[in-house]
Amino acid sequence: MGSVLTRKLQEKFGVDNVIVIDLLYNPKIKWGEKLNVSEYVALEELMSQFVFTKIYYLTNNLPAKVEQPPIKIWEGDMKSFLNVIKVARRFRVEKIFTPCSIAK
Repeated sequence: MGSVLTRKLQEKFGVDNVIVIDLLYNPKIKWGEKLNVSEYVALEELMSQFVFTKIYYLTNNLPAKVEQPPIKIWEGDMKSFLNVIKVARRFRVEKIFTPCSIAK
């Protein structure tokens, strides 16, 4: 998640109420979790440990996968996003925020 958005959310909701999930672990972020959201079971396990009311889903797979065909990048992003939607429904998350995928 973008570091600027993370700080703003932590200011608004409190550091202990914002959990950042990323493919890379960043020890500078409190409540940071290293997780690949394309792995549904791992995402579901994390969701069961906390009560989430909102999810900010900001994917940025393009720079890491530039050598892959664009359709493969898009398919991976969509798989991850569908996993987020599934767990959000299962755990009754109130809102999901995500940017438009048209640029991907």
